Amino acid sequence: MNICYISHVDISLPNGPGVNEREFLLTLREESLLRGDQASCIIPRPSLPLDTPLPDAHFFESSLPVTRFPSLNRLLANARLAALIARFSLRYDCDLFILRISRTGLFIPLLLRLLGKPYSIKTLGNTEKFDKAGPVSQQPWNERLITSLVPTILKNSSTIDVCTPQLERTYRSRFGVHNIHVVDNAVNVDRFLPSDRDESRRRCGLEGFKQIVGYCGGKPSERGARQLVEISPRLIERYPRAGIVIIGEDQGLDVMKKVARGLGLAERVRFMGTIPYSELNPFLNCFDVGVALDSTERIEIIGNSSQKIRQFIACGVPVICAGTTNTEIICENLGSWVDPDDTEGLLREICSWFDLPEDQKTLFRDRARRYAVENLSTRIAYEKRYRAWVEALHG
Repeated sequence: MNICYISHVDISLPNGPGVNEREFLLTLREESLLRGDQASCIIPRPSLPLDTPLPDAHFFESSLPVTRFPSLNRLLANARLAALIARFSLRYDCDLFILRISRTGLFIPLLLRLLGKPYSIKTLGNTEKFDKAGPVSQQPWNERLITSLVPTILKNSSTIDVCTPQLERTYRSRFGVHNIHVVDNAVNVDRFLPSDRDESRRRCGLEGFKQIVGYCGGKPSERGARQLVEISPRLIERYPRAGIVIIGEDQGLDVMKKVARGLGLAERVRFMGTIPYSELNPFLNCFDVGVALDSTERIEIIGNSSQKIRQFIACGVPVICAGTTNTEIICENLGSWVDPDDTEGLLREICSWFDLPEDQKTLFRDRARRYAVENLSTRIAYEKRYRAWVEALHG
């Protein structure tokens, strides 16, 4: 099969979408070589250096700074991208185009439809990308046009995948699409794997801690850092050599840092900033337990299929999740649930993982690692998508 992937995501960025797309492209290339498929991609020119080159990539500019008007610059860039896709479609006999769509790229599936080329949509996210202009009656004409086109774009797709059951239900009920299935976010198990905890702490400058709980990812102040700082006095009173480690940055952390200093715990609550993706593995291996506490409102709307949770599990680290998400992981006793506003419950869960005997921690690490390799890897996720693509093309 000849596959072309098109996305507006900058794969060099260290955020969730950037990491997700970069890992997908690497898996696409590897799996295509194994299967004898042809694979290529059309993506924005990376703003940062890539740690792994993509020789089969065709880059485009997201904006062309040729006028004083940003909207016109984007329009010109989209016109150039449309011409690139049209030339590519005519030159290479692609069996299927895989799209990561965005508001600015909604013209792409329409163009492919005009060219008579089938497409599938990968990792369709929250419907808010289609709702930013507010109620339809109050939208300008161009936004009303986008809103009216979305159902057609979705229904014309050969397949659509989303990363949570909540999103699947939303798109089925709101847009009437039925060619949709769930593919959880995945982890590169060759990049994230267990390593010696003491050695990892020495490498990361955290050797002074006996126990560590922490968060790693985007928007830390909204997804666990606030709760960890709040319980820090009680946690450290019970475990005098414990540390809290926050990896990631956002504006809300300034308040958290001030609170930690006010409590006299600046040395015990470590804010590590943003760590390059290629250097994360030893940091995750420093943890005794990780947290991922999305808000209840966010969970109810879009659910949770967090990469950070899967990265923890691949490293053999238990994770405390918010609400009742990631059921398959928790039901395997690889973590625990807690209400994101229940700090007492969070403290209790952290203590239960801290107090686990060392021999049980070793058994847990082996079991978690095995589960990640067999169920959470990028190869497993690709296989699910590939089967859906083949069935759509030949069914």
